Amino acid sequence: MAQNTAENNRSDSRMPINLQVEVTHENIGTVELRTLNISNGGIFVIVEGELKLPVGSCVKVKVKGTLGDGEEPPVVDMEIVRVEPLGIGLKFLLE
Repeated sequence: MAQNTAENNRSDSRMPINLQVEVTHENIGTVELRTLNISNGGIFVIVEGELKLPVGSCVKVKVKGTLGDGEEPPVVDMEIVRVEPLGIGLKFLLE
């Protein structure tokens, strides 16, 4: 029997990707996490332990390292849309 979950109702397909990212919020500072997957709408990051940020919190996310041309990756504004035992779902906030 199919489950009716947010995962089944996504409008964008997800692609597995393993990147190290920095997630920053004023209450927790900056933490280094790893991505599990990405879509046009956002990313899912793996969290070991508790992040202590509720759904609706806005964070800044940056991929660690440099881009192919040696430039720093941009810092992206994102919103926590899901909190699960494995990690958190983040939605891109577009201007």
